[in-house]
Order: sequence, then C-alpha cells, then structure tokens
Amino acid sequence: MTVEQAHEICDRLEAALRAAVEAAVVSIHVEPDHKAKHSGIRFA
Repeated sequence: MTVEQAHEICDRLEAALRAAVEAAVVSIHVEPDHKAKHSGIRFA
C-alpha cells in the first residue's frame, strides 16, 4: 500500500476513535516501510 493510502486509512481511524472516545487524543504517524521504526503493532 502507498503512504498516501495509509494516510487515508489513518485519517479515518483517528476520526472514528475521536468520535468514539470523546476525550481521546489520537495521532497515527505513517512512514514508508524502509524508514519505519517497528516498535508498535505492525499491520501488513
């Protein structure tokens, strides 16, 4: 998937999380795989 496609998904996820959890502060950062620091949950 492209970084642009991943950003679109992350934008929707962030919005859904904020809508579901009123006080949530949500930030998802997308990097190309070759630059990613895989310290969290990795989705393929």
